[in-house]
Formats: sequence, C-alpha cells, structure tokens
Amino acid sequence: MSQPLLFDFHHRVALEVHAQDEGARRFFRGEYAFALGEPESAAPRVILRWGPAYGPPDGALRPWRHKVLARWRYALHLGQGGVRIWAQGNAFALPMVHHMLVHPGLRFLSSGRGALLLHASALSTGGRSLAFTGRGGAGKTTVASLLLAHGGRDWRLLADDYVFLTPQGGALGYLTRAHLYRDLLRWLPELKDRLRLRERLGVELFGRLRAWSRDGVKWPVRV
Repeated sequence: MSQPLLFDFHHRVALEVHAQDEGARRFFRGEYAFALGEPESAAPRVILRWGPAYGPPDGALRPWRHKVLARWRYALHLGQGGVRIWAQGNAFALPMVHHMLVHPGLRFLSSGRGALLLHASALSTGGRSLAFTGRGGAGKTTVASLLLAHGGRDWRLLADDYVFLTPQGGALGYLTRAHLYRDLLRWLPELKDRLRLRERLGVELFGRLRAWSRDGVKWPVRV
C-alpha cells in the first residue's frame, strides 16, 4: 500500500488521501501543492480512500453520477473529529468526488475550528482582502485574473475557488489550481500563450460542450 498523502490547512483542518492509482495521487498533489505536509495532530481530518483497493467496513457503496460523464460509488461516515469517505469511479469521477464530497467535508470540519470555507475567489492588497462569490462558471476566476493582470503589482491571490474566512474578519489562503473556462481566454487572450497545447484544447472542447448543453455541462480545465 502507498503512503497516504497529507495536506494541512492553517492547522485548522487536514486532508488525508489514500490511493493506489497514481493519477489520483497526481490530482491531489497538483490541487493542493501549497498545503502538502504533516498536519497538526489535533486538527480534524477528511480521510478519502479512493479506488477498488479500499472499501467501507460494511462493504456497501452507493452509486452516483453527475454531469453525464462522471460515475462513481461511495460511502460516507461522519464521526467525532473527522469525515471518512470511500469512493471509486471512472476518470471523470475524481474531480466530482473532490468537489461534492471532499470540499463539503473540509467546510464542515473547518466551521468547528473557527473558519468558514467560502466558495469564492479572493485577493489581497494593502492588508485587506476582496472576495468574489458566485456559482461555478459565473466568472470568479475571470474577475480575479483581470485584477491580477491589470490592477497593479500589489494584488496577491489568496484563493481561486474557495477561501477561509475567520470571525475576526481575516482571510486565509486556500491556494489550489485555477479552474479555467473558455470565457476567461476571451477576456485575457494572452493567457493562451501560458497554457500547454493539451490545456488549450481542453478549454476549447469543454467550452463548446458548455455552449451546446446551454450551461448544463460546465467542466473546467485545472491549471
């Protein structure tokens, strides 16, 4: 068995990923590269066990599908001090399991540790923070990217998709990969030069699929 991947978020909450599939391990290492490390022992954890090598104690997995392409089976257990998830599915399922199970688990646990994990892009400048909330594909990344590109050198990225907010009014970074949609390249065409060919093709393909489905399928390219 491979060693679990451990991620620490400001010593408030942690993620532990067990996976034999190197593609799944690469996904989480890429998504949380800035949080990779040993968490505080007292921090509650979301523990994800991904793949057919793992199964819940009772062996029961619930089937699920989402956005036409993603299909998986899962089991979920909420316990004292943590959230445990068992899941397995096709190649499109892992990002959805991450979005629909891991994220809510982190949000649930962080709320008990004095932080709200808000669905928003966030930037900081001059010691203050600015957050943009909205549904997926609404333009949070686009607005944040425009400010970073044209707002001046003092702007810094705190989060692309989620950000930690504290009761004291502070914002804590939650740096993940950017979620790119085709509309962003219309506002910032120079971004194309920074993308690999595979990424450019993915943005165009999923952009066409989104337009064809009339926003029924909104699938970002993670960079």
